[in-house]
Amino acid sequence: MLFSAPPARAALQSPQAAVTQGRDLEKQRDFAGAERVYQEALKVHPDNPDLLKVLAGLYQEQSRFQEAIEVCNRILRRAPLYPGANFLAAVSYFAMNRFQEAVAAFNKELSGNPGDRRTRYYLSLALQAAGKRAEAIQQLEGLLAEDPQDSLVLYQLARQYKAGMVQLGKMLAKSSPDSDLLHALNGELRADGDQNEKAVAEYSRVLKKNPRFPGIHFVLGELYWKMAENENAFGELKLALEEDVNHTLANYYVADLLVKEQKFKEATPHLKIAVDGDSRFTEAYFLLGKCLLAQGELTSALEALTKAAEINPNHRQTHYQLSQLYARLNDKEKSQNHIEIFERLAKEDREASGKYP
Repeated sequence: MLFSAPPARAALQSPQAAVTQGRDLEKQRDFAGAERVYQEALKVHPDNPDLLKVLAGLYQEQSRFQEAIEVCNRILRRAPLYPGANFLAAVSYFAMNRFQEAVAAFNKELSGNPGDRRTRYYLSLALQAAGKRAEAIQQLEGLLAEDPQDSLVLYQLARQYKAGMVQLGKMLAKSSPDSDLLHALNGELRADGDQNEKAVAEYSRVLKKNPRFPGIHFVLGELYWKMAENENAFGELKLALEEDVNHTLANYYVADLLVKEQKFKEATPHLKIAVDGDSRFTEAYFLLGKCLLAQGELTSALEALTKAAEINPNHRQTHYQLSQLYARLNDKEKSQNHIEIFERLAKEDREASGKYP
């Protein structure tokens, strides 16, 4: 009877078998065991790129980044664009804060696979770390154009925009201290951070320095509206409408303030301008329907409220108004249907917020 190699040794003759066995050991956090498997297989297949890639990945997992780079280079000396090898090397360079080398390696990976989203995403991080923010933003904007729902890209892009804005603000403060432009930028930063009172203070300084600063009355009016300082809001928003009579949000905010005072007739033309400016503006259609209903214009009110419900079927106040409207039209079935939808949505809102009657 001829002698044969032991089963475990035989399995190592196949690179794929070694990869499978090693990865099973990695899952068990037996990194030393996985390394032995890969190294034994490499004695038989010293230049196998798949074995070398898993070994490089194992070294990365253990933060042995220089060793990972050296293993990747064994692949790249024979196949400079072998899929994934430049990416692995780039990640190790990045972890070692060698950002320029990381950028170069990510770009090499992309030269072989230009559309790879993972590589483009990490390239944007390396570019940012290397101080190349504009190029990082360019990469992220390209990714976002392809997939507007990519939350990681959205997060990184928001960070880059914010960091860029802060940096530009510092530059502006050096070149134009106490200027209307600097106060306008500070106002925007405060408003973005929900520091409304500080934002108002900054924008008020802008107004004093330059009463003709573009859009200043609207941004102040919007802030006052959010802070429920209705008199100040109304004054600033009316000035904003003198600058642009068709400003969608300014018209909506003015109408909202008028509705709060039960001035439905005065609010109506502002709301018509708002919905003309934004055909998907649920709240504007809702308020328009409410105003028209209050004035007894039932057909027009039905049209506006139906549109609001089409845009946002879960806008509960729209359903309440529709129930009132259909009651006035003596359509008991539709009135009941909308009140039931209103009550269901109200219940869901209470449950979602943890508030129960």
